Amino acid sequence: METLGELLRKERESRGLSLKDIENAVNIRVLYLNAIENGEYHIIPGEVYLKGFIRNYANYLGLNGAEIVDLYRKNQTPPPQQIISETIIPAQQTSPNTSRFLKNRKILAGFAVGCILLGTGWYVLSSGPSTPAGSSLVSSRQSVTAPAPIAKIDQPAVQTIVITAKFSDQCWTLITADGKEVYEGIPQNGTSMTWTAKQTLIIKVGNAEAVDLIFNGQNVNKIGGKGEVVEKTFSLNTTKKP
Repeated sequence: METLGELLRKERESRGLSLKDIENAVNIRVLYLNAIENGEYHIIPGEVYLKGFIRNYANYLGLNGAEIVDLYRKNQTPPPQQIISETIIPAQQTSPNTSRFLKNRKILAGFAVGCILLGTGWYVLSSGPSTPAGSSLVSSRQSVTAPAPIAKIDQPAVQTIVITAKFSDQCWTLITADGKEVYEGIPQNGTSMTWTAKQTLIIKVGNAEAVDLIFNGQNVNKIGGKGEVVEKTFSLNTTKKP
C-alpha cells in the first residue's frame, strides 16, 4: 500500500519539482519536507506543525490538503487491541465453624461499643459543671462584636493583549488566544492581521523572517530567520519587548 510520503513524492516528481522548489514556494524547509516524504515525523517540532506542513505541501501539489491530513491521522491510529476476557476467581468457601465464629465476634464487638458509649454519656452528665444558685448567665449578645466595615477596593482596569502581524512574504501562521486556536493559515505578502487575548496569546510561524510583530503598540524585534519555525508567547506579565 502506498504511504502518504510516497504519494507526495510521486506527485512532486511527476510535476518535475525538487524539494528546494517546494521550500521556495511554501516556506517549509527541505529538512521537514524530506521528513514527511520518508515518514520520519519525529523530526518535525510538534503535531500542529506537522499537520500544517502536510496540508500546505499537498495543496501546493494540487491535492486535497484536508484529505491528505485525514490519511495521516488514519495511518497513525493504532489497530484495535485484542480484548482479553477477565478470569473470575471464585470466592473462597468458608467453613460453617468459621462463619459462626465471625458472626459471634461481630455481636460481641457491637455490645462492647454500646457499653463504652453509655458509660461515656453517664460520666459527662454526672460530672458536668452546675450553675451556682443566684448567679445569672451572661447574655451572649454582650460578647458579640460588630464586624469592622470592609473597605471598598477599586478593581484595576482590565487589560488586553493586542498583537498585530505584518507579513512581507508567505508564512504559515497559527494563533492561540487564551488556550483556544483562533487562526491558522498562510497570509500573503503585504497582509496585516490583528488578534487580541485577555491572558496569553501564542503565535507560531513557519517562516519567522517574513513577519513583523507589534505587541501592545511596541515593535518587536525579528523573532527568527527565513524558513525557521518559531513559537512566541505574549502575556499581560510581559513588561519588556520579547
